[in-house]
Amino acid sequence: MDVLQRLFVDGMLTELENVCGDVLSVNQSLQGRGHVIGITLMVILDSVSCFAYPDLKQHQRIRKYVESYMPSEYHPIATDLNSWYRNGLVHEWFMRKVALLPGDEPLTIEDSGSPVVGLLTLKTAIRASVEDFLHALRNDADKRRIAAIRYRTLQEDVRA
Repeated sequence: MDVLQRLFVDGMLTELENVCGDVLSVNQSLQGRGHVIGITLMVILDSVSCFAYPDLKQHQRIRKYVESYMPSEYHPIATDLNSWYRNGLVHEWFMRKVALLPGDEPLTIEDSGSPVVGLLTLKTAIRASVEDFLHALRNDADKRRIAAIRYRTLQEDVRA
């Protein structure tokens, strides 16, 4: 599905990479940009998961998408990515029990059970998941059909 490649990779992910690159060229760090970049990452994750699992509720589809397409170290925090990261960033501008760091720090789970990850690391993992999802679409007619239905629904919503 070339249109999804353009939307997700050429559009969303490339635009985010440009923003990160601009910030890093000026500040040499993403410090003080975590919420803006984190929200964007969660919107990308939410958007792509809609194409993979459009019939599931948001928390279910993000969890299933993470477990299906993100690197295995993210599987144990699949629920946290929606509950604590996405909802906290988008709805409250605050994250409980989790942390986003300004660099390429690996995903770790603190003794308290709280996941901590660097923005650049999470961005890389989400990019890899999108590429895996697009690869799955190319090789699975049923997944292509589901994504195409979601795309047509969005087009109809725009026209309405």
